[in-house]
Amino acid sequence: MRKNSAAPAARATASARAAVCRSVLAGAVAVAACRPAAAPAPADAPKADAGEPAHGAVEIVYPGAPGSFVALADEIAPGVVALRSTRTVVGGPADAFPGEDDPFALGSGFVIDGRGFILTNDHIVANAADIVARLHDGSDHRARVIGRDPNLDVALLQIDPVPGLRPLPLGDSDRLRRGEWVVAAGDAFGRGATMSAGIVSGVPAMPAGPLSGRARAYLQTDARIHAGNSGGPLVDLRGEVVGINTLFDPRQTAIGYALPINAAKRVLPQLRTDGVVKRAWLGAFVAPVTPEVAARVGLDRPRGAFVTNTVAGAPAAKAGLRRGDVILRFDGREVDERSLAWIAATAGIGRRVEVVVWRDGAERTLELVTEPLPE
Repeated sequence: MRKNSAAPAARATASARAAVCRSVLAGAVAVAACRPAAAPAPADAPKADAGEPAHGAVEIVYPGAPGSFVALADEIAPGVVALRSTRTVVGGPADAFPGEDDPFALGSGFVIDGRGFILTNDHIVANAADIVARLHDGSDHRARVIGRDPNLDVALLQIDPVPGLRPLPLGDSDRLRRGEWVVAAGDAFGRGATMSAGIVSGVPAMPAGPLSGRARAYLQTDARIHAGNSGGPLVDLRGEVVGINTLFDPRQTAIGYALPINAAKRVLPQLRTDGVVKRAWLGAFVAPVTPEVAARVGLDRPRGAFVTNTVAGAPAAKAGLRRGDVILRFDGREVDERSLAWIAATAGIGRRVEVVVWRDGAERTLELVTEPLPE
């Protein structure tokens, strides 16, 4: 696997980091297939003459398939931008694709509001200078880097607002299911907007998370993702962005990966205001809630994250979390042992959040003040 292009220390600190990184982030991959069905021949179909093959009317049906993507393509194209550098980019898409003749091409992005904000991949702009965004009408605009999150591979750019900007609405990637139709949009090496259609062939088990160094949970799709549309939007049939085109597998050209848009939405406020993403930490060791654990603590079913220990002085301990608690919800979101670290890390700094736990056979609500991850 490769990218489409080239971008906490005392013992207490070590314990803190271990507590934060307890969760393992992984993506579940599955493949969904549609099987065409043949419709019965009309009752009045004439009989074939002897010695001639029978040719009945056969209708191929793909449940839920749109008749055409033209209207959707026309709707989203104005929100897609091509990103270029005024200087040659070493390790850019042209190096990844031998024979491509545009060493200044970076990739793609998409407009998210009328103030000129553009979302893209961090690896696209990490080594670039003098970034230019080309809009759908062919006009070029100098783009400023407002914020970057290398761990999540997301970057926020901005151009000066211009009339006619067409922001793309951000959807809800948590609602995606295998088999849904999606369109990967982008710019083909500066040669104009391109669209490739496919289905969601795999969905992540939880939102993509940064604590392992790079996001590990992606949407998997057979819509073609390449260096040209990296950073561009993955859009559902409602015209809403559900992912950011991010990775491709050179060994399997029919498999591409997109960062779920909900992961980007979690860090977007910090990118706008601070330019960087400061990770919060919980300071609790957690384990899965197995059927045996659920039965022992009186839960109706296995759910949540089982607290096995807390770090003294950490936010979890200060909030009153203790060994044996089951964390059910954090900051209004249901969690398990895998997603808790990610949701806590991106909750912001200095916020008061509600933590709902299962303790002594009942739900209790605790208040936790988020703190920055110790360096």
